Amino acid sequence: MTVSIRIRPATREDAAAMAAVEMAAARRFHDVGMPGVADGEPTDAAAVLARIDDGRAYVATDEAGTCVGFAFYRLLDAHRLYLEELTSRRRMRGSGSARA
Repeated sequence: MTVSIRIRPATREDAAAMAAVEMAAARRFHDVGMPGVADGEPTDAAAVLARIDDGRAYVATDEAGTCVGFAFYRLLDAHRLYLEELTSRRRMRGSGSARA
């Protein structure tokens, strides 16, 4: 499957779509015997907005502009970062859209 994905900095307007992607992705943990993760609370809305405001959140959108994934990161130093979360919609898995 060839997919055209656009990656851009997240905006506050993306927060609800990001939460929906996270909740949908969490349900998959039931399939692998990790119900505690699947039933856990999503990332706190204030924490999501703080990452967006700090420029530490990116979204992936499909051809229609729909949020299909997102990433949070933090800088460790001038040359390294830590990927805090990388989440995508199930339909995007295996599409190659996350290849660097």
